Amino acid sequence: MGTERTAWHYFLGVLLRERCPSWAEVEVEVPLTREVQRLDYLLLRRRRRGNLKDRGGTLQDLWPLLPRETLAEFKSASKGYRERGLHKLLGYGFQYFSEGPHLPTAEDLCLVLLLGERNATLDRDLAALSLKETPLAPGITHAGPTPIRLLVVDFGAVTRAWPEDPVSLYAPGAPVTDDVSRWWYDHFGRTGNDTVKPQELQEYRLLLKRFLDTLPPEQRLEGLAPEDRLKGLGPEERLKGLAPEHRLTGLRPEERLAGLSLAEQLLALPPELLALLPESVIAQQSPEVQASLRARRGH
Repeated sequence: MGTERTAWHYFLGVLLRERCPSWAEVEVEVPLTREVQRLDYLLLRRRRRGNLKDRGGTLQDLWPLLPRETLAEFKSASKGYRERGLHKLLGYGFQYFSEGPHLPTAEDLCLVLLLGERNATLDRDLAALSLKETPLAPGITHAGPTPIRLLVVDFGAVTRAWPEDPVSLYAPGAPVTDDVSRWWYDHFGRTGNDTVKPQELQEYRLLLKRFLDTLPPEQRLEGLAPEDRLKGLGPEERLKGLAPEHRLTGLRPEERLAGLSLAEQLLALPPELLALLPESVIAQQSPEVQASLRARRGH
């Protein structure tokens, strides 16, 4: 919750909306009060329920644990969970419940903290609040006791159990499968919302790098002209991996010798030309070069 809109938040909202179970719906950036302050996600059970056996296409172990309404906050790995984030989430829950007479009891509301990466700050806050975690499913724990149910979801741990889950994109270092890459490739760069331009969101470049990391090299370079593929590379980086004869292909003889000192040019002579080299020319070189030239001439 807050005023910042990052690319990470936006595309996780797209994923949750698209791959939630048929009986659920997801609202994004929900106004919590009359002030400009928004929840990251509001997860709802539809009034006209779909197939309750449907576990969705992402976070499949989470959805069956959710009651009528759920407030979800996401902390990306780049920004990380920050001190007292749990206090804020609990505060949001109390505020939402106090302004929501349509919820009969607190059991109809749940709070979920979604984590790109767990950190020590979260552990300290759990201890400060005297909350104990109980595992419910891989990567999902119940933190209590609290008046409003609180769940903690670690995307890294979820991904280890469900490697095909697209939330692997949000877990640093998690391997990305072909299916996840396809989902990412289909969605990145287009939002379906004329009012949202991904490149204007905070951390767009970080998200772009994570997207590119999921692609094999040939797809990253697809459609680029040769000169575009080499932009940003220094001369040595451009030539790395090439055999000497390939590095010189297309160069005129004088271009091949450009930048070489006289000593370097002499050392580059083939044996048959080196044998014709006057001794007076060799004598003008440094002792090291003289020794090398004479050794190659067999003297």
